Amino acid sequence: MAFFITISGFLITYILSKTGNKYEFVGLFSGALTSSPGLATALETAPDFEKEIISGYSFGYIPGVLAVIFSMYLLPRIFKIDISEEKKKLLQEMEFDENKNEGFDFLAYSLVIIFGILIGNFNLNFGIIIFKLGMTGGILLSSLFLGTIGKIGFLNFKMDKRILKVLQELGLLMFLSSVGLKSGYNTLNNLNQTTMYLMLYSFIIAIIAIILGFIFGKYILKINWIILSGAICGGMTSTPGLGAAIDANDSEEVAVGYGATYPFALLGMVILIRF
Repeated sequence: MAFFITISGFLITYILSKTGNKYEFVGLFSGALTSSPGLATALETAPDFEKEIISGYSFGYIPGVLAVIFSMYLLPRIFKIDISEEKKKLLQEMEFDENKNEGFDFLAYSLVIIFGILIGNFNLNFGIIIFKLGMTGGILLSSLFLGTIGKIGFLNFKMDKRILKVLQELGLLMFLSSVGLKSGYNTLNNLNQTTMYLMLYSFIIAIIAIILGFIFGKYILKINWIILSGAICGGMTSTPGLGAAIDANDSEEVAVGYGATYPFALLGMVILIRF
């Protein structure tokens, strides 16, 4: 799923790049798939074209985020997916620990973040390809790993889902507001015909990659929509999309699909950017 989505986005970007500046579209590809590591790789690969790459990323990021968020609400309606039925099927296939009334261990929660930052800053070397998972990928892996273990001595990594949901929503609100405040002025101040086209292209790249990923996952791999919605967000490396998917499906199990695809989508982005 991860590689299918990133390759789809890459091919669409390559076709559209024939209409404009190549390096702007390199940034646009990273923005449409909301990948900061992709942007870092692009800047490292072509440092002489930093301005064009950052410009493409800046105008591609917001449409990319919006495309993922909208798709989480619209795809089930367009393709007549019964979310309640999908949740029932998923519960029959897998056993979930409801994890109720476990409390909240602030020290354990802090260690998840610290451990994740360390993982995210570790260089993964695949010959000519060297990349980092970054803070998001590192913390995602550490939380999945430690959450699976459950307890280590006096540290309890099984926490009340209601508390985690409040923290999740607060973090998402802070993230989105920060993105808007940081990018809003420059985006609106620099709007012209060219940048409007870039934003439109970004939305097209993201939407087509999402739809192709959905068709591949739903009708070829036969993945349950609850897991698939998370996998699509992971394939698009979209943390805001994950929040939207959880809200749209009213299910925390969306994170299972997200966690499975996110690291591979980052790897796919880093490899493709170099082309």
